[in-house]
Amino acid sequence: MKNQYVGDIGDYGKYALLRTLIAKEYSMGVNWYLTPDDGNTDGKYTDYLKKENDSLDEELFERIATYRRQ
Repeated sequence: MKNQYVGDIGDYGKYALLRTLIAKEYSMGVNWYLTPDDGNTDGKYTDYLKKENDSLDEELFERIATYRRQ
């Protein structure tokens, strides 16, 4: 994980999938580690946050949108 990726559409889909599986009581483990930002343009796909809301996972959408506004 890199901080520069937080809120990217790829992360949104990944988090939404994990939240859905957990809600259905699947047992899993995720092992992430933080690495330094590398200055490239990955993580820039955040235009979806300009929408009013998203029905995939409304709570997650609001949390990510709030984080990105900071």
